Amino acid sequence: MKAVKWWNTNQLGVSPLSSYYIELAIMRGFQQKNQWGTYTELISDAVALGFEAIRDATSWGDLDSWVASAPKVERGDLTQDQLGIIDLVATSARGAVNHEINGNSDSALEIWAYIFGPKFSND
Repeated sequence: MKAVKWWNTNQLGVSPLSSYYIELAIMRGFQQKNQWGTYTELISDAVALGFEAIRDATSWGDLDSWVASAPKVERGDLTQDQLGIIDLVATSARGAVNHEINGNSDSALEIWAYIFGPKFSND
């Protein structure tokens, strides 16, 4: 969750998603995966799942809160470019995990460096 929040603040742009929106989206993503009977073992897979959950949630818009009768959690104003970036990052993160699983850690690290920008170190 912290990695996705950092990315949101430092890489997405001027209209980042709220912290609570990110938390709710990621919790729902993990809940859905666990309902299918699958679990996450790799940290990189968890980060990719976080980005995929954000992509899915932002395509839906505002999210229902876990608390009954609470107002919806607003997505915020995202541009089409920002939505496209979120989709690209989710797809790229899943690609990085696939490279890692297939033993190509150099390619995986290159993708993570692309996602997290120049502050990401693969040294």
